[in-house]
Amino acid sequence: MGVTNLKIERIKKGISQWKMASLIGIDSTKLSKIETGRLSPDKKIKCACSKILGLGVRYLFTEIEKNN
Repeated sequence: MGVTNLKIERIKKGISQWKMASLIGIDSTKLSKIETGRLSPDKKIKCACSKILGLGVRYLFTEIEKNN
């Protein structure tokens, strides 16, 4: 999994990485890995992110195309 919309949308909502991780119930290091595509989140984490940000799971975890 590559970079997703999750980080972009979290920042747009003004939620710090630490706060988002706390709301989900994980540490910020794990969230960082999820946001950068180094770790694939489980369904529980995906659903928590969706609920917190008010956006669909599919949208949040769709890979962003890189402009080369």
